[in-house]
Amino acid sequence: SKSSSLPYNDFTEVTDEEIDTQDLIKLVFLGDSGVGKTNIMSRFSNDAFNMSSKPTIGVDFAVKTIKFNNHYIKLQIWDTAGQERYRTFTSAYFKDAHGIIIVYDVTDRQTFNNVREWMKIAYDHIDKNKASLIFLGNKVDLHGDRDVSTAEGEDMAKEYRAMFMEVSAFNNVGLNINKAFYRLVEDIAPKYEFLDPEIAADERAKNRSESQKINLKSGIIVAESAVHKRGCC
Repeated sequence: SKSSSLPYNDFTEVTDEEIDTQDLIKLVFLGDSGVGKTNIMSRFSNDAFNMSSKPTIGVDFAVKTIKFNNHYIKLQIWDTAGQERYRTFTSAYFKDAHGIIIVYDVTDRQTFNNVREWMKIAYDHIDKNKASLIFLGNKVDLHGDRDVSTAEGEDMAKEYRAMFMEVSAFNNVGLNINKAFYRLVEDIAPKYEFLDPEIAADERAKNRSESQKINLKSGIIVAESAVHKRGCC
């Protein structure tokens, strides 16, 4: 199948059939229900948007293999439910996360205010000194309904030393969703030394073990009991 080059640096999307790699980056979405986490994931992994998506129950995930600086990396992207009743269950998926993507809705100030609560949850489960963070303000296509300014988003991101972008899962304006994932991978790769084959040997071994738990082709959680449903926003 044909690969498509994105218009920045060497960040090429490939299919799992084109290349097999054990180098894996685990990314986890956090944010209130309805902010658009599932559709951001879907837009990046399949270039698709579901207007009638339902809230995610438990966890969902997608896999995308990319070529980054002449190196193939598999992105394992976890979409967690935003509802509080699922937090004990979904927190198990933070383990060994290389990157955290916190999403809020620029038309809903409460979802922005809740970013601080999501950061507390994230800090309970990640290596603060190593995991990369990016804040995404979603739904910028709804210009007239904006309730959170770009400057406010930038300021909060600076406070937590996180990267920041505004995006639209609906139309992916400026390919900003793709760029957000690129920036995250660019920040993660050197920390975990994915680009050094010798140093990365232990990391690869761990990732092989992780991959064996998951049927990456079908998207079914195999070795863990979990509620799994395609869903929301």
